[in-house]
Amino acid sequence: MSKEKFDQKLIKLLESNPDFVDEAGVLHRANVRERARKLDSNLIKLLLTDQEVETKFFKEIANEY
Repeated sequence: MSKEKFDQKLIKLLESNPDFVDEAGVLHRANVRERARKLDSNLIKLLLTDQEVETKFFKEIANEY
C-alpha cells in the first residue's frame, strides 16, 4: 500500500472516533499525538482494529501484537 493510501486509511480510522475530531468533524492531530504519547488505551484499541494499521504501528512478539 502506498504511503498516501495508508495515510488516508489511518485518517479515516482516526476520524471514526469522536474523541479525535473537532466540532466540524476534522481530525484533531494534536489530540491524537498527545494520546499517543500517553499510550492511551482507546487509541491503541482503535489502531488494533485494522490489520494494516496494526502491522505498521505494533511489533509482533511471540505471535502477539
